[in-house]
Amino acid sequence: MKQRLKEIMLSFPGKSVLVIGDLILDKTTKGVVNRVSPEAPVPVVEILSETYSPGGSGNVAANIASLGANSYATGILGKDEGGVILLNTLKSFGVNTSAILQESSSIMKERVIAGTQHILRIDYEPDIVHNQADYDVFLDRTLKLMSNVQAVVISDYSKGTISPKISQAIIGEAKKNKIPVVADAKPEHLEWYKGATLICLNKEEALKASEQNEERWEEICRIISKKTSGAIFITRGGESSILFDGKFHEIPVPKTQVVDKSGAGDTSSAALTLSLACGASLVEAANIANHAASIVVSKAGISTVTINEVLALLRHDISNFIRENMEVKQAVIDYQLDKIERLANYIVDVYNNKKKILIFGNGGSAADAQHFAAELVGRYKLERRALPAIALTTDTSAITAIANDYSYDQIFSRQVEALANEGDLVVGITTSGNSPNVNIAIDAAKKIGCITVGLCGKDGGKLKDTADMVIIVPSDNTPRIQETHITIIHIVCELLEKEMAPKWKRETA
Repeated sequence: MKQRLKEIMLSFPGKSVLVIGDLILDKTTKGVVNRVSPEAPVPVVEILSETYSPGGSGNVAANIASLGANSYATGILGKDEGGVILLNTLKSFGVNTSAILQESSSIMKERVIAGTQHILRIDYEPDIVHNQADYDVFLDRTLKLMSNVQAVVISDYSKGTISPKISQAIIGEAKKNKIPVVADAKPEHLEWYKGATLICLNKEEALKASEQNEERWEEICRIISKKTSGAIFITRGGESSILFDGKFHEIPVPKTQVVDKSGAGDTSSAALTLSLACGASLVEAANIANHAASIVVSKAGISTVTINEVLALLRHDISNFIRENMEVKQAVIDYQLDKIERLANYIVDVYNNKKKILIFGNGGSAADAQHFAAELVGRYKLERRALPAIALTTDTSAITAIANDYSYDQIFSRQVEALANEGDLVVGITTSGNSPNVNIAIDAAKKIGCITVGLCGKDGGKLKDTADMVIIVPSDNTPRIQETHITIIHIVCELLEKEMAPKWKRETA
């Protein structure tokens, strides 16, 4: 999957996307607060800087340009100072603004920030009523551009640019040109976007659109889908996003430090649409969108994201996996060293007493059982005699016969009854500690008089009350548990060979 996502992103340059919607100017005023006003109990902000950035559909267009694609913006913008600033700001990102119509007044949102504290937001929203002639010019310019692009995104901030007639004309033209349309919609306008490839909503918008109070996401998606007839993408802050395309998908969100969520939805829409323009599936596009949004929330203020940043985060996922592995193993160092040493001593005693080891588990734990047995029967590091160990996961005839004639829960216990003797060591491996066939086999081994040990994870499950001793990997993450189990197996084999090396040397002298 990661390689495929990289291939998609590397094809961003050269693609063209049209962004249609409400153009807004974002102003960020930064300062410091050293005193409280004598006129009212409010902070006095001493201004240090003022910066401008594209907001609304402008931010979507800026993100598409920042991701390396050709970005075309259309909308209706004011002729005032704010409109001029926004137009120039869009151009500075490399956005093509030739189709933007300048009429009436501009919309601006100002954020006042002191240090890291968001003090105040001021919205400048004049009552704008566009006449039909303006709409006709805007729509005509928009439709003419659609033959030049590979995807369209409609960014509806409910500021008057988009109407049912305009949205349906755009969707109709997109279908004619066989290009995807992504609609970042408002709940009250959902029906405007029937026929769009994908509808984007945030968590609160989705709940409102579905008229649901409880977060039953599959049901919510089905309700919304009936209104729109398209796929649904729902962002939920730091939680996994939801994609519904007839099937229900949870798309994970990379872990990053959240600094400012402003504009994250715009970045997500931009990455989604651009990915679809490159031939990505909806699932692939949603994964790229989540990575892009995770980067932008780690920045202060309205920001954009680049291909290199997203690619770096994909590599960072690998670092996170390794870091999680290290954290789990550190927890084992902190809490399980005595038990690992005890298991090594059990094995030394078993072999000194000319006994054997039986090992079993399911799935990945079955592979670990076979690995463990192989290290003992063959060798780990030292040249020495073979040691008796049997993985009860390899005899397919016995396993299938027992499962068929008795039950799957007895596939290990029947073999224990047949092969184990008093004083043998029996090791059951289960990440949850709750695998019935492992627990039943450990019970059977105890009745015979075997020493019983469990390798498990999480809280130890039922196995912690069944086996004589359990080594618990304190994690709920199955892959990390399995990785640590094999490390423990290797450690035990090395301790065994180190302890018994002098004896083996004497035996071969």
